[in-house]
Amino acid sequence: DLIEDLFASMKVQNLFKEALLIIMFPILIRSSILIRTDEDTVRDLTSCVKKILESIDYNKYGNYMDVTFMNINTNVIKLSELYKVRGPRFISRRFHWNPDNISNMVYVITSQDYNELERGFCKVTSDLYWNPTATFIIVLNSNKITDLHYLTKLLHRYNIFHRVSVLLRSHNDYTINRYNFSTPGLCYHLGHLMFWAKCSDFIANKTSPILSRGSIRNCRFTFVTRNMWPFTNFDSKTEGIEQNFITLFKKQFGVKIRLQEFNKVNRFGSAMDNLTIIMKEKVVKDEVEGAVGGYSIDELYFVRGYEPKEPEELTDYAPVLYSEWQRRIDFQNYTDCGTRLECLFTVRDSPTKTLYTIMSFLHYWFYLPQLTDGHCNVATYALREPYLTVFSTIYLRRGSVLMRPMNMFIMRAGATGIMEKHFADICYRDRLKCRVNRRESPYNPLSTTDFFYVFMLLIFGYCLSTLVFIFEVWLVY
Repeated sequence: DLIEDLFASMKVQNLFKEALLIIMFPILIRSSILIRTDEDTVRDLTSCVKKILESIDYNKYGNYMDVTFMNINTNVIKLSELYKVRGPRFISRRFHWNPDNISNMVYVITSQDYNELERGFCKVTSDLYWNPTATFIIVLNSNKITDLHYLTKLLHRYNIFHRVSVLLRSHNDYTINRYNFSTPGLCYHLGHLMFWAKCSDFIANKTSPILSRGSIRNCRFTFVTRNMWPFTNFDSKTEGIEQNFITLFKKQFGVKIRLQEFNKVNRFGSAMDNLTIIMKEKVVKDEVEGAVGGYSIDELYFVRGYEPKEPEELTDYAPVLYSEWQRRIDFQNYTDCGTRLECLFTVRDSPTKTLYTIMSFLHYWFYLPQLTDGHCNVATYALREPYLTVFSTIYLRRGSVLMRPMNMFIMRAGATGIMEKHFADICYRDRLKCRVNRRESPYNPLSTTDFFYVFMLLIFGYCLSTLVFIFEVWLVY
C-alpha cells in the first residue's frame, strides 16, 4: 500500500509539473521574444544615432570637436558602439555638471519624457560652455509623446534653432524628427519639428525628404538700450553710432530690431546706479534678445593741466567720476559729478584744482569743442597711457541666431570704415562752430625753404661728379 501511495503521489507531481510547463511555456516564449525585441531596438537605435554622428563633418571644427553625452541611459544606447565614430572626442555628463574647459559642438541626450528633458535644459543652460548652436541628437523613450508642438516650443525657448534630430519611440522603432519650414528662408522662429524618417529606413539608406532651411530674414527682435550719446540717441533724429550699426544690419539681413529704451529711474523716481547690470540681466533671463548702448568702452584719464604723463602720477589728484560708472567705488574720496559731460566741465572749469576724470575716448572726442576756452584752446589733457582698454560690445542671448551674422557684419563694417565715417559726420557739425586748437608743441613743421642748403649741396655734388667724369674721358682720349 505504501508503494502504491508513493507511485500515486509521484504521478500527481509529474502531472502538476507538466501542467505548469504547459501554462508557463507561452509566457516564456513571450518573454524571450520581448527580450530579443528590446535588444533589437537598442541595437537599431544605437546604429541610428551612430549614423547621424558619422554624417557630421568634424574636419571643419579642427581639433576642438567634443561630443557630449548627456543623461545617457546605457540600457537604451550602447556607448561602446558610438565611441567607434572617428573624429570627435567623447565626454559623458549628467544633466548637471561642473563647468569644464570643453567645446560642446554635438550633444547626444536621452530622456524618458518631456518633463525630464525640460528640467534638464533648465540645469545645463547655466553651464559656462553650454552651446545652443551645436548639433543636437535627442532621444525620448516614452511612447506617449505624439505632439511635436510642445517639443518645438521647448527647443525655441532655449535658442535651439539649428541642427536638431529628435528621436521618438514608435513601438519597436524610432522616428527621426527635424526642423522644416513651409518656405525656404523663413524666420527661424517659424520652424517646426516634423517627421523626417524612420531609423530603420535611415539605416537602410532609403531616400529621405529634403527639408527647407530657415534664416534670420523677417525675424523680429527686441534690444534693450539707454539714451547714451554718442552711442544711442533718442532726443533727436540723429542716430548714435550703435543705432546706425543696427540700422545698417537690419537693411543688410532683412531683420526687424526694435530698440527699447530702458528707464533710468525706478518706480519711486530715484536714479538707478546699476543700470548696466540690470540691462545685462534682462539678456541673461531671455527677456530681450540683446543689449546695446556703450558697453565696455575704452577708458582714459582726462585731467586739468599738463603735468602728469602716466596714471601713476595722479596720486595727488582728486577723482571726479560720473554716476553711471560701476567701478567708481574702487576710487577713494571720489566726487560724483553727474553725467559724463558734467564731469568734463568740472575738470575744465577748475584751473586751480588738481582734478581728473575717466572718460571714453569717443565721448572726449565728441565733446572736445565744448572743452575749449574763448580762443578754441583745449583746456584739458589726455594722459599718454589709458587707464584700461577693452572693446565696445553688444550683448546677445546665448545661442542667439544673430550671433554669427552680427559678428560677420561687424568685421565688414570695421574693414570699410562705415562706423568711423558716421561718427566723424556727427562730430563735424559741432567742430564747425569752433576749430579746436591743440596745445602748442615745441616742434614746428618744416617747409621747402628749410631745405635750401641741402638742395644747394646736392647740386654742387652733381656738378662735381660731372666734372670728374669729363676729366676721366679726356685722359683716356
